[in-house]
Amino acid sequence: MFSSEGEEVKLQEVMYPTGNVEDWMLELERIMRETLRLTLKDALDVYPKVVTKNLVYTLYALVSSRRNVSYPQTPRPEWVLQWPGQIVIGGCQTFWTTEVTEALEKKELAEFYPHLLSQVSGEI
Repeated sequence: MFSSEGEEVKLQEVMYPTGNVEDWMLELERIMRETLRLTLKDALDVYPKVVTKNLVYTLYALVSSRRNVSYPQTPRPEWVLQWPGQIVIGGCQTFWTTEVTEALEKKELAEFYPHLLSQVSGEI
């Protein structure tokens, strides 16, 4: 798949269009959605290793270790460049929402605020 900006996402499945155009277009759409779903999952698996100061890192690292998942630590700018733009936006929003929700539930938003500022400013 190619975006209008030239971004490329390789499909997870090989497909050869044959038969009715309506059928293979629906199959292509399914493959595109599945590819983006799996790409987002991979990006979310890697993200906790990028932002090590977040509140969910410890829990997420525990879950990942149970699944025997190991990813090298990557600076955030490199992580952003490794993934398609919409995946980056969705992944960052997912973790931002998780982190803020957890801070609100623990009544630790004031302590968490400097971390949020550092994310916005691009320090991490």
